[in-house]
Amino acid sequence: MAEERDRLRRELQQRGYLVLPDRELSLYEPDFSEAVREHLSRASLSAHLVGSSYGIVPEGAELSVVQLQERLAAERGGAGQSFARLIWVPPGLDPREDRQRRFVSELHTQLGAGAELLQTSVEDLKLRVLEKLTPKQKAAPAHDEGPDAPKRVYLICDNRDQEEVQPIDDYLYDQGFEVIPSVFDGDSAQVAQFHRESLLSCDAALVYYGNANQMWLRSKLWDLQKAQGWGRPEPLRARAVYVSGPESAEKQRFRTREVPVVIQHFRPFSPDALSPFLQAIRSEGPGQATS
Repeated sequence: MAEERDRLRRELQQRGYLVLPDRELSLYEPDFSEAVREHLSRASLSAHLVGSSYGIVPEGAELSVVQLQERLAAERGGAGQSFARLIWVPPGLDPREDRQRRFVSELHTQLGAGAELLQTSVEDLKLRVLEKLTPKQKAAPAHDEGPDAPKRVYLICDNRDQEEVQPIDDYLYDQGFEVIPSVFDGDSAQVAQFHRESLLSCDAALVYYGNANQMWLRSKLWDLQKAQGWGRPEPLRARAVYVSGPESAEKQRFRTREVPVVIQHFRPFSPDALSPFLQAIRSEGPGQATS
């Protein structure tokens, strides 16, 4: 992760941020942990880049440099102070050692409060770091919220499914909704920014799971969970996953409690398939229907 770390450090320094550590850390315990705690006490955010190797273990320690830093940052974040943790794992990471595999698994299942796990491009990590470091301003209404304003539905899909989602897009529009389509033009930072802004301004989100892999789907489900942490003033009225595209045993078994509505529809599009989702949008509060 040295190359990605250096790129992130340079960009932050060019923007005027102080990046720590600003000196070499001792590779002996307890000197290492003492130095990391001192740096963390001066920081408002920690960014942890996790690679495929377990990495160096300081003399006198049992955990790697990266795992120790993550635990010490969690300790700092649990002290009741304003402190953010971002943990970045490259998409498709294949840990080389059992202990690194266990560490990555713990990050997925035992992440503490105040931390975010990102499995996206390093450009997306940069964008999130800058968002966290930028003082929040009071959000203005993203669109007309009058009683007659159309509800906005963010239709999330992979670029390989653009043609497949077109009937859904057309049907939602014909039903009186304003559809926010996924975009794929522009660099990764621009696309990520559009994605976040869409989640902040929409009334409902529909994730189309067709030709993408399950890692892509999981990253979008995590984004739905993070939307309020990004500044969304209220919960989404409706959230759903539309499982379609090439049928597989994995898709047939797919289930989740992260969204209230899961639609499995492998045949050509039928308006009836969207009924639970539309019912949730039109209800008085956040959707709780299941399918």
